[in-house]
Amino acid sequence: MKKLTIFTAILLSIVCIMTSVYAAESFNITQRIEKDEFNKNEEVKVEFDLSSMQVGEGIISIGATLEYDKDSLTVISTEGQNGWKMTYNDAEGIMLIEHDNLIKDNGPLFKVTFKIKENSKPSVTIKLKDITAAGAGDEISVVNVQKTITIKTEDNNGNGGNNPGDNNNGNNNNNGSSNNGSNNNGGSSNNNGSNNNSNGSNSSNIGNNKPGSTTDGNKNNGVKIPQAGENNTVFFVLIGAATVSAIIFFVKAKMTSKSQK
Repeated sequence: MKKLTIFTAILLSIVCIMTSVYAAESFNITQRIEKDEFNKNEEVKVEFDLSSMQVGEGIISIGATLEYDKDSLTVISTEGQNGWKMTYNDAEGIMLIEHDNLIKDNGPLFKVTFKIKENSKPSVTIKLKDITAAGAGDEISVVNVQKTITIKTEDNNGNGGNNPGDNNNGNNNNNGSSNNGSNNNGGSSNNNGSNNNSNGSNSSNIGNNKPGSTTDGNKNNGVKIPQAGENNTVFFVLIGAATVSAIIFFVKAKMTSKSQK
């Protein structure tokens, strides 16, 4: 009975060690846009932050893919924040964000500035997907984040509509005024030009590496995330050896007990 108690204690110790060392690590990325509605040719600044950080010793690199409608938006700058350094390949939408130290606190991560094209669609979604992170432990997969913005049309801006009380081509008589045979083209276009500022961003072709994880059912075709530590192979070998030793000890104890009887 005493030998069985020792064996049970050994197995429970192994289970406790594995549970404490390999507790699930997780965090989220939140997406912030200053407003939901924009004009054509206007800039859109999208900021991404780390939140709900439960990452043990911390993370040191993050890979992801930025997805957006390239017929409606164009990226004019990318910028790592709070000590994070960002490399972005716009052709593939792939990005790599790295830090010099292990980070385990919430805070700003990076910012992307878009410009809305003249022929933009009325509604555009900006999505960050295939998000994976590496740190002292195993690779962490993060859920996708996205936001949809509305692009004002000329009708929404009051440009291009007919002025009240005007009559176009002599067909309507509103508020007692009539423009016989005249064509009222009240449309105007506001072109809020902006400079393309690239704030400390680096662009390079990083689309050839593929991290081997998926998030929300999406295949991760992003970059390979650098690891901050080696896999715990030795740890598993030691656990296996301890387990085998405990089993052998228990079997021998049972055989000795039978022989004594």
